[in-house]
Amino acid sequence: MVKKIWKPTETQTAVMNVLAKAEKPLTLEEISKAVGFEVKSGSISVLIKNGFIGHGEDAIKKVVVNRHVKTYTAEKELPNA
Repeated sequence: MVKKIWKPTETQTAVMNVLAKAEKPLTLEEISKAVGFEVKSGSISVLIKNGFIGHGEDAIKKVVVNRHVKTYTAEKELPNA
């Protein structure tokens, strides 16, 4: 049986680079601004599932109504990055 080797996408690598340098947990909006393109939760779900990033504390963001949003932090380095 051939074992498939996982390799991060360009988006995942960009997110990890931003989070590794961040001084505090970031929201998806903050991550998107830092990388220069929109990052959606589905883009980073594999990083969360595999322990590369973790959830920080929930943050309250002012929108039309107050809403709790997730923040993310780097937990470990990506392989082959």
